Amino acid sequence: QAIRVAVESGELGRARDLLHQLVGTGGIHGFMPISQEAARLLQIFKNVPVTNGRAELRTLEDMVANLQPPASGNLDAAPSQHQDS
Repeated sequence: QAIRVAVESGELGRARDLLHQLVGTGGIHGFMPISQEAARLLQIFKNVPVTNGRAELRTLEDMVANLQPPASGNLDAAPSQHQDS
């Protein structure tokens, strides 16, 4: 949503920064399709003027809305417990 707000208010620099963060964060946490879509959008938003920015965001927004944890299950892992002897 923050990316859409930035695009709609003409803050393309802010939109690029947010997309850049999403590329890295998505990849680190195993959400490669989101990372790849954010990278695709980042390339579009680097080429000013952006004429169809709001429409371009739909795919990414749909992907985020349907987000599921990665198959590795790392998000559900319980923290390790350290016991003193």
